[in-house]
Amino acid sequence: MEQYDTRIDAYIEKSADFAKPILKHLRELVHRASPEIMETIKWSAPFFEYNGILCHMMAFKQHLGFGFWKADTLPDPHHIAPGRRGGCREHGSHLLARRLAR
Repeated sequence: MEQYDTRIDAYIEKSADFAKPILKHLRELVHRASPEIMETIKWSAPFFEYNGILCHMMAFKQHLGFGFWKADTLPDPHHIAPGRRGGCREHGSHLLARRLAR
């Protein structure tokens, strides 16, 4: 299985212009964490796997999201992960970025 998936390249290229550099940066950060992380498409979105689903990213017209699949199993010493303080955790922790109006 290849580490990089050309379908992710296509997904990023079809995304809104504001999201492209953010998605590229997130992808780079994920792969910098481990050379063993693999990419795939699930539910029409980019997912990253390492011994199962690790995280995912999704782009929309005016925002994008990035989430850890099993956020409650990850260390969070600074208590910054959304959803870890009594929120819904079974779907992971999600970070959102919104396009700023110009």
